[in-house]
Amino acid sequence: MQYELAPETFYVEEIAKPMLKENGRYFYYLMMKKGLSHKKAEDSFDEKVYFSGRKDKNATTVQWVCSEQELEEANEEDFGLRFMGKCDEKLQIGAHKQNFFKVLAGLDKDEIKKLRRFRQKDEKVCNYFGEQRFDERVPEFADLIGKGGYENALKFFLTEESKFDSEKSTGMKELILKNWGRWKEIRESELIKGTGKERLFWFLENNEGKFKDAFGWAERKSLAMMLKAAQSLRFNEMLDRMARERKPKNFFAVVDIKERALAASNAFTRELMVEANEFEKESGLENFERKSFFIAEGLKLRDKEGLQELSFYLPKGSYATVFLIFLKERLKE
Repeated sequence: MQYELAPETFYVEEIAKPMLKENGRYFYYLMMKKGLSHKKAEDSFDEKVYFSGRKDKNATTVQWVCSEQELEEANEEDFGLRFMGKCDEKLQIGAHKQNFFKVLAGLDKDEIKKLRRFRQKDEKVCNYFGEQRFDERVPEFADLIGKGGYENALKFFLTEESKFDSEKSTGMKELILKNWGRWKEIRESELIKGTGKERLFWFLENNEGKFKDAFGWAERKSLAMMLKAAQSLRFNEMLDRMARERKPKNFFAVVDIKERALAASNAFTRELMVEANEFEKESGLENFERKSFFIAEGLKLRDKEGLQELSFYLPKGSYATVFLIFLKERLKE
């Protein structure tokens, strides 16, 4: 089974039924984006907008969005916005029930035969966070925080390069790394002056050695994303251990940063809790629970353009990428 996740081959649609009417406080729209990140789509609006969930950049996606202000409709090749009605309730994260997926794949005759016999209700899939939840920095950052190495953790957070960095971000990181410890010099540099990071280095200049407290002056959204990813990694590790213990006759593939057991069973604890550590609690994060497995619904296969189109429904929060990895390995058996 071969596939590539791209806007031309991968389609995602939120399944939700908001209670719409002619009058209401919020304007509701269906938004289509093709090959656009969630951030880029969000930044395209002049008004504050609310979403039920984030959708993959490497796909054509359809999802709900709402705003207190009327938005201008759009019908472009990579972005569309269509007014659907009004509602008194604001769209909340996780308001949708399911996501519907379509993906073009190449399957040989044996795989097609196996897939047509695939009993989806009996196939329980470990509910891992997919690789798009992480970047390569997460494991090391999580390890540094876990060991209480706050200076090294802050240095890593502020200077370790990412594939998502802009040219400006890269310049900032190089400057900070080169001048680490010379807080005033960093603070007064042209790259840092006038940015949110200026306050952080002012704090370090006046509170020498208080690296843990300095995180309170870090960019909140970036820090929260990194810490949530660290929690997600702990969840994946807990789930992998349970899968290996309670379903020893399993099959495996790389899901995030390492190989994971893919199949689940009724012997699993239905939900796993990740407890926030002290630093995460101080940063505003809480314990969270997540279902340990999911079952795909409505799996269908049809010929399209010399390939096969797979379509299926997954519960909200479950990753199509994880299901596709599971399916690919399952068909090898």
